[in-house]
Amino acid sequence: MILSVIEPGGGTGDEAYAHESDEECVIVLEGELDLWLGETRYHLEAGDTITHSSRLPHWNRNNGTTTTRVLFVITPPSY
Repeated sequence: MILSVIEPGGGTGDEAYAHESDEECVIVLEGELDLWLGETRYHLEAGDTITHSSRLPHWNRNNGTTTTRVLFVITPPSY
């Protein structure tokens, strides 16, 4: 599990990435997060969750005006 605190405008960058884990679950605890899975963008808000293959190219950004707290659960761990 990874707890991330993402400031407005922050995220993983503009380049998609993938890793060798099987699944990743994203849980937005506070704020909002835009998550791209392949070409599809999902706008997540506090309380939203999404699960996806870690091998699918993905990236995220906090396009909101407040700090976002997100819990990433990755299995098996690859970091």
